[in-house]
Amino acid sequence: TAQSITALQNAVSKGFDPVNADYGDEECVKRLIAMLPTPPPPVNPLHRERLLRFFERYAVHRLPTVASLLRRYSGHETALFASLVEEYGPEPTLSDQDYFHELTPSLPDGWVRLEAYRGDIYYKNMESRHVSWSRPKRQQ
Repeated sequence: TAQSITALQNAVSKGFDPVNADYGDEECVKRLIAMLPTPPPPVNPLHRERLLRFFERYAVHRLPTVASLLRRYSGHETALFASLVEEYGPEPTLSDQDYFHELTPSLPDGWVRLEAYRGDIYYKNMESRHVSWSRPKRQQ
């Protein structure tokens, strides 16, 4: 079956048709399935929103790391936020309308909020195809 897996991997790299293929015995299929990438575990949406607000205010360059940071500190979020407060300053609160997307005005025309495969939040202008980690603001 190791030869079957190697042959199948080679076939995939050369334009293999997975729909019409003969995958071999059941054990081979189980090994192939085990080789497939699995999506990362979801992050707590409340913690993600807190961290998004935090980085939106203090460290915009860290916005792409929100989901991976929450996974790394899973179960230790209190310590994570305490260390961020120590490093950057007070955490933006829910009443701080500039940094909490549910309380701010809607996105500018053409913009949508999306979630990446890893769980990161980003914004995309569907007309220009521009992508941003920071929440776009309406022109005044």
